[in-house]
Amino acid sequence: MMGALDRDRLDRRSTTAHYAHCPIDVDGARHARVRQLTRRKRLRRLASERPVERWLLLASQRIEVEALIRDSTLNPTAFRWSVRHSETTSGAQITRLEYGSARSPAFFQFDRYRHQHYAVYSWDGPEQREEHFTGPWSQHALHVARWLAHLGEHERRRLSLEPDPGRQLRTAMVATQRWARSSVDFVVTYPLRRGAWYPVLSAGPDEVVLDVRHHAVIVPWSVLEISDTRPSRWSLVLRDGTLGGPYLVCPDCAARMSLQVGLDRVPCDRCHGVYEVESSVQAE
Repeated sequence: MMGALDRDRLDRRSTTAHYAHCPIDVDGARHARVRQLTRRKRLRRLASERPVERWLLLASQRIEVEALIRDSTLNPTAFRWSVRHSETTSGAQITRLEYGSARSPAFFQFDRYRHQHYAVYSWDGPEQREEHFTGPWSQHALHVARWLAHLGEHERRRLSLEPDPGRQLRTAMVATQRWARSSVDFVVTYPLRRGAWYPVLSAGPDEVVLDVRHHAVIVPWSVLEISDTRPSRWSLVLRDGTLGGPYLVCPDCAARMSLQVGLDRVPCDRCHGVYEVESSVQAE
């Protein structure tokens, strides 16, 4: 096997032979040029022999992602892990999660860019592709859950167009968008606003993952009220007059407004939607 010293000598001989026909310049300029080219070859060779950076997920991180997959209604066996070259850093390898067949465009790449976590994912071809700086690893769960939700919606649309006798059964297995709000008087441990509805990213037997102001928050079922359809009425929150009295919470943007007596439909000053006030009440 050729050692590093032998390769350097070979580079010098090949470079010297290339410039053998050149006239000898004053003060050894030709020899300086040979040394410069030899040094460049050595640097290029060292760059090509540089160890490949491997930014792969830890076992604990893969377990967390697989738990989100199991909590969704997508088929866990349709997902597979792979290792790909980074799209943002030359020479680096990253973890990629793929869904469906080998021709499927659905994937989630756990990439790095400028030494930060970077998510690249697609669920329906190049036109449905997103890239985000995710900050710390804890924020990756939100983007994975969003990707899974997009996959579920895409599967539901695809199955609804299939002329297949088993379509209805498979469609029922695909997750539908659900919403949740607090059902108890005080929720100190979890950052949920009273009366506000939050999208359900995924649900397990004991806990639910909610999108709370663009953060994935895990909340137990016991403190939540779940709706299978998007809420379309103002939430009415009752509280003592010493705390400001009752107020309304918009079902769309979660803006708060004071209770307006005598109006069947109340407009929202923030999103300009007009909604009825729910008949049931919540106490704070």
